[in-house]
Amino acid sequence: MTIRISQPQDLDALMDIYSYARRFMQAHGNPTQWVNGYPSAELILQEITNRHSYVCEDEKGEIVGTFCFIPGENPTYARIDDGE
Repeated sequence: MTIRISQPQDLDALMDIYSYARRFMQAHGNPTQWVNGYPSAELILQEITNRHSYVCEDEKGEIVGTFCFIPGENPTYARIDDGE
């Protein structure tokens, strides 16, 4: 597996992955995360522009995963109560 920084031309593949992830979470007991089209294509394109988005490619060069890596503290996770 190869990990590389995402490129704008990867956007369609990334959106397919996020769409699959939303369906998977809803089907497996997590119906409230990533709803209403989150993350949007605009947000992911911004993460690509900011060089936060990465793709995982298999040995054939096919994109099989993605993640964002944003160094520093995230205020969203500063306090978590009862799993929320």
